[in-house]
Amino acid sequence: YVQLSLAGFLLILPWLVRLVLYFFLIRWTVKKVSLASKTASNARSALNGRVIDGYTNIYLVKMFAHEKTKLDYVKDDIEPTCRTIISLLRLETKMQIVLWLLNGFLIVAVIGGALILWMRDDIAVGAVVAATMLVLRLDAMSAWIIGVITISFRNLG
Repeated sequence: YVQLSLAGFLLILPWLVRLVLYFFLIRWTVKKVSLASKTASNARSALNGRVIDGYTNIYLVKMFAHEKTKLDYVKDDIEPTCRTIISLLRLETKMQIVLWLLNGFLIVAVIGGALILWMRDDIAVGAVVAATMLVLRLDAMSAWIIGVITISFRNLG
C-alpha cells in the first residue's frame, strides 16, 4: 500500500510542477499580449485613418501630391503597424514554444515514470494507460485553453 501511494505521488509530481509553470505562463502571456495588442490596435487604427483620409481626399492627393510624397505618407504608418503586429506574433510564438516544452516535459515525465513504475511492478498496466490518456488529453486541452485566453485578451486590447 505504501509503494502504491508513493507511485501515485511520483506520477502526480510532474503534473503539479507543470501546473504551476502553466499558470505562470498564462499570467506572463496575458500581461504581455494585452499591452502588445493595445499598441497594435492603435497602430492599425492610425493606418486605417490614413487610408480612409487618402481615399476621401483622393482628388486633392492626385492633383497636388508627388509620387514620393504619397508613398512616404502611407509608409509612415505601414512600418510601425507591421512592427507592432510582428511583436505581438513574436509573443504568441514564445508562448507556444514554452507551452510545447511544458507539455513535452509532462508527457515524458508522466509516461516515462509510469513505464518505469510498471516495469518494477509498482503499478498495473491500466494505470500506465490511464496516465498516458490523461496526459495526452491535458496536452490538447492546455493548448486550446491558452489559445482562447490569448485571443480574448488580444481582442480586448
